[in-house]
Amino acid sequence: MPKSNPTPNPIPEYRLRIETGDAGRAVVFRLYDSQGVLAADRALTLPDPLPSLWEGLFDTQRYVELRAGNQIWQDEPHGQPDTPEAILERLGVFLGREVLGEEIMTVLTRSRVRRALAVHLPGGDSPLAAALARAPWEIARPHPGAKPLMDTNLVPRLALVQLRLSSDTTSDR
Repeated sequence: MPKSNPTPNPIPEYRLRIETGDAGRAVVFRLYDSQGVLAADRALTLPDPLPSLWEGLFDTQRYVELRAGNQIWQDEPHGQPDTPEAILERLGVFLGREVLGEEIMTVLTRSRVRRALAVHLPGGDSPLAAALARAPWEIARPHPGAKPLMDTNLVPRLALVQLRLSSDTTSDR
């Protein structure tokens, strides 16, 4: 008798759609569940100039390398420089609280079942979208001491959404 290969259950996938505004500093995050239903959303405007934690999200490796052992935060005991792990935790809390927000983080951290997060960014030439493509979504956490998303069975992946060309543009090719 031939053995049947059952179809494995697909991994539930959340979709985080990120839209950048015309002004260059407006961002809207929309989180959809695996059935395509809007589960949470958040709109924010990036401050001008950007605080250094934003720099840390957009160029994490460089940020950590420059600050590890040097940066002393106001809430740290005097004389204790930050470790790379402490800096990454701070960035993760900033990403979870200030960028994604409580509503989105609550949905993403509700379950510990293996699941995926597809981060959909607009294509095109938006500098903000390009910067957000470099953000380390997997380190987001709701508060200090909490596990980052990557340690909760959530696997993020990046998907760039290409802009549709108008019929005038495509006819020239």
